[in-house]
Amino acid sequence: LTHQMPIHSYEEPTFDLTPEFNWHVFPIIDVEWPTKIHRHFHWSALAGAYWSTDNDAYAREIALQLLDWGQDNPMERWDRKRYRWAWSTLNATIRIYGTWTNAWLRIRSSEAWTPDAQFAMLTLLREHGRFLMTHHASTGNWVVAEARGLVELGIMFPEFKEAESWVAEGFRRLRHEIDLQVLADGIHVERTPGYHSMTLSCFLEPLKLALLNRVDFESKDHFLEKLESMYELYLYGCRPDLRMAQIGDGGPMSVVSLLRKGWDMFGREDMLYVATAGAGGAPPVHRSYAFEAGGFYVSRSDWADTNALWSIMDWGGFVGHCHEDMGQIC
Repeated sequence: LTHQMPIHSYEEPTFDLTPEFNWHVFPIIDVEWPTKIHRHFHWSALAGAYWSTDNDAYAREIALQLLDWGQDNPMERWDRKRYRWAWSTLNATIRIYGTWTNAWLRIRSSEAWTPDAQFAMLTLLREHGRFLMTHHASTGNWVVAEARGLVELGIMFPEFKEAESWVAEGFRRLRHEIDLQVLADGIHVERTPGYHSMTLSCFLEPLKLALLNRVDFESKDHFLEKLESMYELYLYGCRPDLRMAQIGDGGPMSVVSLLRKGWDMFGREDMLYVATAGAGGAPPVHRSYAFEAGGFYVSRSDWADTNALWSIMDWGGFVGHCHEDMGQIC
């Protein structure tokens, strides 16, 4: 509420964006600043505060920021040199599926969410859909994220005349990219556990939303087969402490919640076993496993021992968020 904003994931320093909320300040030499501000991740905190307290001040702040952002950030001419600002395709699609819709669903009953705010949000979302139909990345996880935004926007807001075309185009891109970006053994081409997860969710969540809303789409079974194979990286690739090695661009990450989602989706007893540290399910069949297409080779001495011997060799290629460190062993 004070507009004292840290960079997302940093605690210090904070910057005073003034009562008017300066969307265009670039206070430090870090491209993550405009990236995070224009994705509006801080709306999750505001919407959560309203949801917990019914205090209209939190909902009012989102409404005011929405109106202010829309006025201060008209759709820009596509400029790859400014690809992380308000109208990058990745920032636009993340606003759809990551922040705006989720925040709106929590605050829409507030008296502070005015008809003007509702009109502005719907008008801007329409522009987001049109923007993503005509602007897209050429390759990589951005393409999948952009497609997710189109599908989820069309399903969540079917009152738009263009909603069906957004859904159709989004699924067309997803069908194309799942075979282009997911290798035969389920490894994403960027060969990085974190971005593997990000891309997996961008394939999975629009599919789940379509199933929940009885929206038909082609190649459902093929989608499910490929997604199940993607979960196997976290099944066979995790360390005995249920975390992934830090391969490529990424930090330490747990596989527990991911494998629970895999269990929920596919009913795999081996995923349940690993997610619950052996409390349920059945152990995986293999102790050593080769992801030959992705280039990961994993060995372990035991599934039940948290002190088991374990290693992974990274012999993958170099695409996107990979590192040029073929042959490294963790």
